Amino acid sequence: GVHHPANGAYLFGDYCSGRVWMLEDGRETGWVMRQVAQAGRQILAFGTDADGEVYVLTGDGSILSLILPP
Repeated sequence: GVHHPANGAYLFGDYCSGRVWMLEDGRETGWVMRQVAQAGRQILAFGTDADGEVYVLTGDGSILSLILPP
């Protein structure tokens, strides 16, 4: 997983399904988890660049840019 610098959320994925989730602090309601992407392949790692953009490394060697919902 990776900490998302823009909003303080934690991103993590499932190796088998290729799904990506975001865990956010809902303050009054507690932690909220929601699916934000479907890579469609095995997720190996996450990374961020200097601008805070998030990338996903997949099992087939692809590096995908992750566009996150607001």
